[in-house]
Amino acid sequence: MPAAFDCPFCKRSFTGADLARRVESYAPSSGLHLCACPHCAASIECRVRRDEIEVGYTYWAGSLHFEGVETLTVRGLRVADAAGTLWLGDQPLPWWSRPPG
Repeated sequence: MPAAFDCPFCKRSFTGADLARRVESYAPSSGLHLCACPHCAASIECRVRRDEIEVGYTYWAGSLHFEGVETLTVRGLRVADAAGTLWLGDQPLPWWSRPPG
């Protein structure tokens, strides 16, 4: 698995850990997190599993589907609870808030 991914919007590279630190929201019905690119703050959909974050997109085809584009290794990453809280190692990752304006 690659260690980095290029943002589809600004084309700048970031790691899975960078993306996990920019979680904006979580949809429990789909198990997906919405994150912000660390460089341009564009919204990026992803699915988190133990030690990895899968970047992709959702589409509707009778029901909601997630199509993974790239899976990034993030050692120690996990979803801690039903609210979608992420932990990296032994530390919870706070939700990221967009700056006003």
